[in-house]
Amino acid sequence: MKKEQDTMKQFLLKQPRNITVAKHKLGIHQLRILARAIEQLQDRMSFEVDHTKKIPSETINIKVSDIVIGTNVKPLREALNGMMKKIVKILHYIPEKATYLEIGTTLLQSYKYEHGSSDIELQISGHLLPQLIDLTRGFTKYSLNVAFSTSSVNTFKLYQYVASFRDKKQIRLNVSTLREWLQLGDKYKMPRSIKEKILQPAMKELKEIADVWFTIAERVMEGRKMKGWKFNIHTKKESKKKNKTTLLEQKPKESLSEQKGAEISQEVDTNGSKKKAMTSWDICLDVLSDHLSEKDFNTWFRPLKAHKYVNNTLYILAPSDFLADWIKKNYTKLIEKATTYLGDGQKIEIVVEDLHNQKQKQTPKKRSADTIISVLKSDFLLRKEAIKTVVTYIENPKTSDDDAEICKKTILKMASWVKNNDKIGSPDKLIIKRLSEKFGIKF
Repeated sequence: MKKEQDTMKQFLLKQPRNITVAKHKLGIHQLRILARAIEQLQDRMSFEVDHTKKIPSETINIKVSDIVIGTNVKPLREALNGMMKKIVKILHYIPEKATYLEIGTTLLQSYKYEHGSSDIELQISGHLLPQLIDLTRGFTKYSLNVAFSTSSVNTFKLYQYVASFRDKKQIRLNVSTLREWLQLGDKYKMPRSIKEKILQPAMKELKEIADVWFTIAERVMEGRKMKGWKFNIHTKKESKKKNKTTLLEQKPKESLSEQKGAEISQEVDTNGSKKKAMTSWDICLDVLSDHLSEKDFNTWFRPLKAHKYVNNTLYILAPSDFLADWIKKNYTKLIEKATTYLGDGQKIEIVVEDLHNQKQKQTPKKRSADTIISVLKSDFLLRKEAIKTVVTYIENPKTSDDDAEICKKTILKMASWVKNNDKIGSPDKLIIKRLSEKFGIKF
């Protein structure tokens, strides 16, 4: 048993705390690359690092299979190129001079990869190196095996963060700090959304796979305003860990944007086609979110739902003809790019959900109305195009009376919003006015 425990202890990687809490926006592959680089620097970790001393660049070799699954190296190449463009600003205080030393560098200086090779060579800047080995401000001890088994960037980072407090029983985390740290931007504006979309999935996943995880103890309030949460920290005894593979045997879990169609087709479960569809669509969403603004992504792709996966075709349900037509017209090339991550010969088909066969009809209708409002509130040129689409949609004989009525009510709401908004220019108001008059709505 003692030998087994000693084996488990070697899995805990030391990482400077400033790296753990850094407010950077990295993808899952970039986080893996950074973790593997820090793994290679373990013997250089120190509490006595001179940040003013010039250090030569460091060459590090990592295995391709440690970062991506299978032979598809495209996500790895994109991750490396992104890291070379990622600017890092370093501020270090010099007590002797009572001033700060500011250094600008990139997260990765260069890389070399021979096509077909199993290894890749990374060049770490000498300016960045001290930040990767300095333990004077504290450090995080975490398991690479667990980190690489997480299914998302947020869970990966939350595991590292919680692992920093494995010796504490409870910690506090403010909403604003969490939002800035995870680089959420305009995503999940309400604390409840952060809890449902990020914290709860992470809690569930980490409880199953991790040596340390968290649960939400209570909300932190300031008057009537919610400021954050208190987390209870839980740990598993090393002797009870399920995963007893060595560090060399670790393989990263397939992330959303790297599973290939061939691997997806091998999934066997009780949900069959439905689960394959959901998994495949998650991959595509992961890619799409990297190429769209938060506003466009939430407006056009959040309402879509995975339906089924049949004969190398992923069928996606759109709540309305309007949304389906708009996506096909404006985002076909981007969807085709996302499809390449599913493997060769895969394609996506967007079909309109049959509202009459739904038990709960109101949800799709509300989505349709909300989508149109979002379009009409966007920039002027897009609004002109959107209005043409709305008119065509309403006048289409195939459009149900209920849907047409929803659109008309939406236009009425929009007309009222435009009329009472001083920031809206006269040309914009004229367009909405003509559209309202076209359908007999008093402006």
